[in-house]
Amino acid sequence: MRSQGIPGQDGEDVESRREHPRGKSEATRSNGAYAAVSMVLEGAPGRYRALIVKRVDNALDPWSGDWALPGGRMEASDPDLHATAVRETLEETGIDLSSSAEFMFDMDFFSPTNAPQMLVKPFVFRLIVPVEVRLSRELVDYIWAPLDGLRERADERGRPEFRLREGAVIWGMTARIIVEAKRRLGAR
Repeated sequence: MRSQGIPGQDGEDVESRREHPRGKSEATRSNGAYAAVSMVLEGAPGRYRALIVKRVDNALDPWSGDWALPGGRMEASDPDLHATAVRETLEETGIDLSSSAEFMFDMDFFSPTNAPQMLVKPFVFRLIVPVEVRLSRELVDYIWAPLDGLRERADERGRPEFRLREGAVIWGMTARIIVEAKRRLGAR
């Protein structure tokens, strides 16, 4: 069951204006202020591995080259943010969450520090069948990172980050989402 309060659910007018948590009024779907990401897990409790993807280098993308979760902006054709997460994951990784995973839970909205007007809703899914990752042109790499193996560190400003391989770092909003997901899943 999906949580309440998601634009497009329960008859909410997704074209209307919504009060941002910081008090600034932001348009919803009309200016792309809503987005969704998927934390795709494989394995069993205590041994979960999360799909982390690396975005392609692109001068027009503020998250160029970052390690992140699959996801993107809500489109007019998306009935809700859950659908956005499923669509974006399929487009970016070739994984069809509607047939290969079970929905576990969603989280409250997060906002990237470089785009605080954007509200991003994370959804957590657990794969129920083996899948093949097929990256879109938006992505250049991926890793299945053991959640218990991701050790939180603080950057120079005290913000959470996780080290992957060969100096790769998960930081920013993605790191904050992983911290919350690990807490909810009981991962160390």
